[in-house]
Amino acid sequence: MRPDPVRGIRPLFTRELQALLRYARDDATTHIRNHFKYRTEIDVDHVREILERIIARRFLPDAEEVIRRFTRTAYFRGIDQSTTAIDIGARTVGTPVAISIGFTQVDYRAIDNLSAIQLTDLEGITAEMSAGLIHDLVAADKQGAGITLITKVIAEDFQDLGIKRIERIARTSLNRAYNDAAWTRISEYAPYKEWIMTRDSRTRPSHRAMQGVVIPVDDYFDVPGFLPSPGAKKRIPPAKMLFPGDISQNPHIAQIVNCRCALAPRFRKRD
Repeated sequence: MRPDPVRGIRPLFTRELQALLRYARDDATTHIRNHFKYRTEIDVDHVREILERIIARRFLPDAEEVIRRFTRTAYFRGIDQSTTAIDIGARTVGTPVAISIGFTQVDYRAIDNLSAIQLTDLEGITAEMSAGLIHDLVAADKQGAGITLITKVIAEDFQDLGIKRIERIARTSLNRAYNDAAWTRISEYAPYKEWIMTRDSRTRPSHRAMQGVVIPVDDYFDVPGFLPSPGAKKRIPPAKMLFPGDISQNPHIAQIVNCRCALAPRFRKRD
């Protein structure tokens, strides 16, 4: 039996939803009691209006946020096999709670995507080398290795490629495979998707500009062009992508190589 990837966090978010329901119930009780304080007749329509207003204002927005955080938390447990643990700040009835999550679930969709990647379009990579590189990459990824260990494992068989190039190939391939799997997964249950960048100075300007962009799940992100360096004369052209790392529309290689951005589900557009 495959382990439940969200077993450890489900009770936390369940308790938070239950707390929201209790607060909404108490709020409703107070309003209904005030309604009958000076009335003897039962105005069913007005009572219903009170309940609907409380549900809309007091419960639904917070509940949607809880569900969104739970979905993203559960989703990320299956997308980043290189991470061994993270700390997540969760709010339970106004009290901060820290929990630690282990990443042990293999994302088989991503593994299938990774296994299908061909590297023969890269300079100096033969079909035999491509198959060997991907084999080593898949094997290391299934063991939950991070990018540093994966690079080291591959370098044992392909020393001539150099550590930097191996790391670049591994990171780019992993990013494409996992974000492709994420997009497939998200399209099964969420109407929208969001581009999530890595917040550091290494993120290219075009991907930094995509942070927080939310679009329909089947649409293409319009990734802007950018200058690869401050003094560069040639601008990298814009690209269309279903997800970070997507090559279906033949983007310039500078838009995908070493990308560390991710994809997340959204259930409504930003206001």
